[in-house]
Amino acid sequence: MRWNPKTWRIAAAALVLAAPPAMAEVKIGAVAPLSGGAAATGISLRDGMRLAATEWNERGGVQIDGAMQLVTVIFEDSQARPEVGVSAAQKLLSSDDVDFLIGEAFASSVSLAIMELSPEFDTPMMSGQSIASAISEKIRAEPEKYGRYFKGNFSSDVYAVALEEFTEGLKAAGELPAEGGTLAFVIEDTDAGRSNVAQVTEKLEQTGWSVATVEVVPMNHTDFFPQLSKLNSMAPDLVVTTFTSPQSGASFVRQWGELDMQMMHAAIYYPLITEFAELAEGVMEGLVWLPKLFDPERVEMHREFAERAGAALDREINTDLAYGYCYMQIALDAINRAGSTDADAIVAALAETDLPCVMGRYKFGPEDNTVLVGAEYLTAPIAQVQDGESLIIWPESLATSEFRPAGNQ
Repeated sequence: MRWNPKTWRIAAAALVLAAPPAMAEVKIGAVAPLSGGAAATGISLRDGMRLAATEWNERGGVQIDGAMQLVTVIFEDSQARPEVGVSAAQKLLSSDDVDFLIGEAFASSVSLAIMELSPEFDTPMMSGQSIASAISEKIRAEPEKYGRYFKGNFSSDVYAVALEEFTEGLKAAGELPAEGGTLAFVIEDTDAGRSNVAQVTEKLEQTGWSVATVEVVPMNHTDFFPQLSKLNSMAPDLVVTTFTSPQSGASFVRQWGELDMQMMHAAIYYPLITEFAELAEGVMEGLVWLPKLFDPERVEMHREFAERAGAALDREINTDLAYGYCYMQIALDAINRAGSTDADAIVAALAETDLPCVMGRYKFGPEDNTVLVGAEYLTAPIAQVQDGESLIIWPESLATSEFRPAGNQ
């Protein structure tokens, strides 16, 4: 048989036409800090998101137009820097053409920058752990502009409300000045840090507190002796700190102990990070911190998740990983209920979300697309390290111990 190029081309074309089409997929983009000072958090968030997507795929994926489609997750590194995060989001939205963007999964400053892309793209977007209230305020002020952007975590005012109610209880018990005392902050120079100062100050000033000083340090700062010496001379009744870098948090707590500081110290966020506990081992006794959101030793649902996730991932399961898991669950649940990758359909489904997850019940407020807080939804319990264990001391309904003042450890 003679070789005929025309015949072979026709045969090859027929084979291509006869081949089954490539299976459609739903693409989720996620921007997180996978390098730099916040990498430990970003990697845990990534692993949680991957686990959720894997579980959906093991069940066949999500339902789109009556057929099951597998989920592909594409991650990009933000380094917790707004300009890097925006570039990463643009790549996911334009080049990768994702159907849903989780951006950013962590840093408030990056989420605030990424949400400015929302008017340019139809793609539904959601922030992760970002707590800056400015995100919610922007959505509320300009719903037409930011209506496709959702906030997957509570705002820093939740921490402020928790500290206000907690300190009021301590004032009633005689542990703090009845008329309100002096308050000091040591924070990193981030949107989350500044947001915490604004919200906590507003709440506590209403109950008689006054701010003595606000000390601002760069991200990943580790030498706190100048700030601590200043605090020692001022002797405020309460010191509030907030960092996203575990190295900064561990350095502060270690140096606090070296100077034998005796005032009350409340730490926001960083004690959640597994790496912080490793770096600050042996010097955390007495530390008051919030939010104690994940307690696999005492909460059955948390324990079951930790066992399942630990077996699947072969790593320690922490709060950040559980958060990442829930963020991906929110996205895939909305797409599955929408039954479509149409952006309007997904946004409508997101607005109707009512999803129980390991970190709580997720439901978005209609005015600001922000998850609801409260006993039925997400809360911010306060814990204290006592005899080497972090025990919840507020609210009373969840408490497993009582507050121990400095000197009574």
